[in-house]
Amino acid sequence: MSRIGFLDLAGGLLNSLGSFYADQGRPHEAEKIYNHALESQEKADRREDKLTLDIIHNLGLLYANRGQQQEAEAMFHPVLEGYEKVLGRQDTSTLNASNNLASLYTDQGRYQEAESVKDYEKVWGREHTSTLNTVNNLGTLYRSQGRLQEAEAMYERALEGYEKSQEREHTSTMSIVNNLGSIHAAQSRFQKAEGMFERALEGYEKTWGQEHTSALNSVNNLGNLYGSQDRFQEAEPLFIRAIEGYEKTWGREHTSTLNAINNLGTLYQSKDRPQEAHALFKRALEGYEVALGSVLVATYIPALNTLENLGLICAELERSNEALLFYQRALSGTKAVFGQISEAYSSLLDRINSLKCDMHQPEGGMEIFTRSKTTKLERKWKKLRAKLPIMPKTR
Repeated sequence: MSRIGFLDLAGGLLNSLGSFYADQGRPHEAEKIYNHALESQEKADRREDKLTLDIIHNLGLLYANRGQQQEAEAMFHPVLEGYEKVLGRQDTSTLNASNNLASLYTDQGRYQEAESVKDYEKVWGREHTSTLNTVNNLGTLYRSQGRLQEAEAMYERALEGYEKSQEREHTSTMSIVNNLGSIHAAQSRFQKAEGMFERALEGYEKTWGQEHTSALNSVNNLGNLYGSQDRFQEAEPLFIRAIEGYEKTWGREHTSTLNAINNLGTLYQSKDRPQEAHALFKRALEGYEVALGSVLVATYIPALNTLENLGLICAELERSNEALLFYQRALSGTKAVFGQISEAYSSLLDRINSLKCDMHQPEGGMEIFTRSKTTKLERKWKKLRAKLPIMPKTR
């Protein structure tokens, strides 16, 4: 065997082993393997080789799924440029890298940059899995923008395509099922949503086991769904299971862990356990700040939700100055992500104005505050249903 042939074989095996560990929910082992493979490729002066680019791309996916968005973006940009140079703009590897970069932008609220990947259908046709992956991720983009009907159409199309081309319990199919469940939940179709989440959970547990992160995503979604229906006794153990599972696999400061912590805090808030809710919201916000950094956290939608939740709970605890600070931070990020004409921005602005009015009204202030608090409790689960997490990006 030639030296080049040996390098290809060794590098390919390491890349496959890294992907195997990543799929098994063993991210630390996967990262070590990918970095070892990458070092070997660079020592052999193969920086622009397709295999090298594949390894960097997979490392970027690993970082993205671990919530390390800056590191992921640093991988995806050079990979996309490399694929375009080596393979051309219409090659599936190039399109995959572009798709995953767009998904990362979606997570960060950078929607205009995300609207860049729609070329699979031209290359492979409507039913190819790469096309369906992009359709799924486009549905996620639309959902993040509140375009629920468009998102549902994308997810339905992707699910139909996957069920034709793959087994019903294939993990890619389960990903779409889970996402479609989130759309049903956001539109208060609770029975349909529960069926989707239970189907996804059963499929993931059968394929990967109970502690795999994909199964935990469905557990977390079911917890949100039960909470929205006042099924608190069923929701709480699901959130705790999700948090413990995420911490074991991803760590305490992974965004999936923090999302589940925020959801548990919302559950406790609705059960009039404000001190416990406040502690969970604070832990989630501090975790987001560590995981994402000061720049990205300012426009990261789950962090904005947590800021608003902290404002709500501080207002309920009559800590008005703290509430105002949290609301103002959330307002700044909401303006950057959704714009001043959005419903989210208007709602936050109303909260701030109402809070300022209460803070400067010596008589009758408590009566106004009590009515506002009741309204918040009536609205809380409607807001939460829009926060259901989406599955990690398809590989």
